[in-house]
Amino acid sequence: MEKKNLPKLAIVGRPNVGKSSLFNSIVGARKAIVESSSGTTRDRIHADIKWKGKSFTIIDMAGFEDARQDEMSELVLKQLRKGVEEADIIIFV
Repeated sequence: MEKKNLPKLAIVGRPNVGKSSLFNSIVGARKAIVESSSGTTRDRIHADIKWKGKSFTIIDMAGFEDARQDEMSELVLKQLRKGVEEADIIIFV
């Protein structure tokens, strides 16, 4: 798969809504860790896949929680913004 120009699809949403489970289901493997506790996904997780003859990169994003104001939340928010800016398509879960 030519990775250079693949469209990017980002899975975005609040914590614990099933973003990583959806990512794993689409990828067809347990690439993203799934836990019942909030904050498991902190960095973006990428996978290049082919679906119905089309290749693209799918990105599992950390959950966004507006109320928290700590250092980790700021880092997660920075990663989230970067991922959304890079995405061609966003799925909000």
